[in-house]
Amino acid sequence: MNNRTMLRDLFERILRFFGWKKRPDQIQQLSEKLDFVISHLPATGAQVPALRSGFANPEMPQSIMFSSDSNDSSLMFNLRKDLQLDSKWKQLDRSGSDNFSKDIVTDVIRGGVMSGAGYALSQNLFTSTVDPATLMKLAKGGLSSAVVGSNGKIISQAGFVKAGTSVFTPVFIFQALSIVTGQYYMAGISKQLNAIQAKLDELLILHHTEREARLRSAFNFIQKYSQRKVFEIEDLVHIRSIIGDLVEVREEYHILLENSVNEIKEVLKTDTWFSTKKEADIVSNKIQSSGFIYKMGMCLKADELFHMATIVEFHMNLFAEPTQNRIKLIESKLSVFQGFSENELMFKKTEALYNKTKNSFIKKLEENENKSVFSSDSQKRNINDFKQIFKNFEVDKRKSFASTKDAIELIVKPMNQPLEIAMRENGAISEFFIKEEE
Repeated sequence: MNNRTMLRDLFERILRFFGWKKRPDQIQQLSEKLDFVISHLPATGAQVPALRSGFANPEMPQSIMFSSDSNDSSLMFNLRKDLQLDSKWKQLDRSGSDNFSKDIVTDVIRGGVMSGAGYALSQNLFTSTVDPATLMKLAKGGLSSAVVGSNGKIISQAGFVKAGTSVFTPVFIFQALSIVTGQYYMAGISKQLNAIQAKLDELLILHHTEREARLRSAFNFIQKYSQRKVFEIEDLVHIRSIIGDLVEVREEYHILLENSVNEIKEVLKTDTWFSTKKEADIVSNKIQSSGFIYKMGMCLKADELFHMATIVEFHMNLFAEPTQNRIKLIESKLSVFQGFSENELMFKKTEALYNKTKNSFIKKLEENENKSVFSSDSQKRNINDFKQIFKNFEVDKRKSFASTKDAIELIVKPMNQPLEIAMRENGAISEFFIKEEE
């Protein structure tokens, strides 16, 4: 019995064993592919390796393309014979995918196996440079793919399937974007959180109330979540609760700040002004005891922690189990980050209040120092001390602004630049690699 007869006999035995007579369409497809293979076999002596070596034909695959069902997004991987996957390329871990056998990449390649496309693909790397926004669109709807040959014609294709965890796209997008984004902001956010920690320590030495305890607790959880890459739904619910707490705390401090401003206004109305050092000290102490600068500082730190928490929430969603709803949520959050401006910082809400209070207070001190008969030197020192307090606060304020703005930009930057991705078919699954920034 020659090779062709043996192969045909084996095929028919397998069909009888599995009772596939009820599936004529599938049997016909398999039979046609088998006929193609048999036609390439000599009557005797040929082995499978010889069959593979015979696949150098004009239908050598040149690219594989993915398209969305809405036809507004597509992604093309092109053949790269000269590419070497060196240390710059990081492999995406696809261990979280539910079912590799339903991988759309593998399926479409399997569809071309009998024409030689599958084996050719497994021996080569394909790369694509893609806008992350395109990946977002591909991940939200149905997906089709096609293998294109050297003559520009489709060798093999798979129809539209609903995107999900069993299809490469959602895992692909989340892992690719989380890796790139992580390179930018993980080290930076640790530095920023350390700066917040130092300032909180300084402020909490003065007072320790329920609000400060809530800030401390929020800081600890933000720091913990920023260092993790595995999250449950309870973690995402918790970070939302933390964000809500921080909104509440910063609003409470803003109200307390307004109360301090009213106290200072009352002091500035006094008719007894600094004729002696004792009177000057009494008024200065009243200003300090109002806690104006302290409350302003806590208001800013609560706001800074709020923005850090929203960044960490974004990070958590990137690494959490991918779903279409989560993809839409991330796209929405990214849009908020891209439209971020300094006007959204808490200090913009308090800036006019701060400047008016500071200027009116210093002006009143200087007016009364000029009118004073006694202790003019002491009053000058008092004025300079207050000016230094305000100056120190404004330095901290600028650092806080820069820290928050930089953290937001670290999120937006990698989401706005192209990703270079490599794909390799490796037997049962498709492997993906992303090129790290130098």
